[in-house]
Amino acid sequence: MVNGTTGEGISMTIEERKLVVEEWVKVAKSRMLIVVHVGCACLRDSQELNVVDRHGNKYSVLFGNDDEFLGALVHGIEGAVGSTYNFMAAVFHRLIKALEEGNIDVARIEQGRSRDVIVIFLEYVKYTYGSVGAQKEIMSLIGLDLGPPRCPMRRLPPEKLTEMKQRLSDIGFFNYIK
Repeated sequence: MVNGTTGEGISMTIEERKLVVEEWVKVAKSRMLIVVHVGCACLRDSQELNVVDRHGNKYSVLFGNDDEFLGALVHGIEGAVGSTYNFMAAVFHRLIKALEEGNIDVARIEQGRSRDVIVIFLEYVKYTYGSVGAQKEIMSLIGLDLGPPRCPMRRLPPEKLTEMKQRLSDIGFFNYIK
């Protein structure tokens, strides 16, 4: 999702958001579906960003709470947008596969893993002034350094990053994201 939470779209100006979308469209060259986050505090700004392709008036509703994903699937949601999918895609793929195979116990285990990670990174939000900072630190821990978050958010202090890494390791995070 272009300009979503992890992409920090809400921290950008309208012009910056438009430029990011333009670049994604250029790079994608019709090879992939581009979904753009247009939410803003100001309705007029959202309207300026909103370009709807109606596809015959059929809309897909996307679910946005990663820690409730299993329940949403059971109730018929067909897709989701969320930040933890960036670093826990394997967990959610296994969850979906288990549900498709009728193995609800395995699906629950995978959902529990995502919740455990969410509980941990939310405890570090107070040091980064927002969840994006903590999530970007997790991305860097798995080898995807996306740089610092935009102000007013910030990186974790080194001792807190070490602590978070250890806590993630203690729950097996680095093994089950593979």
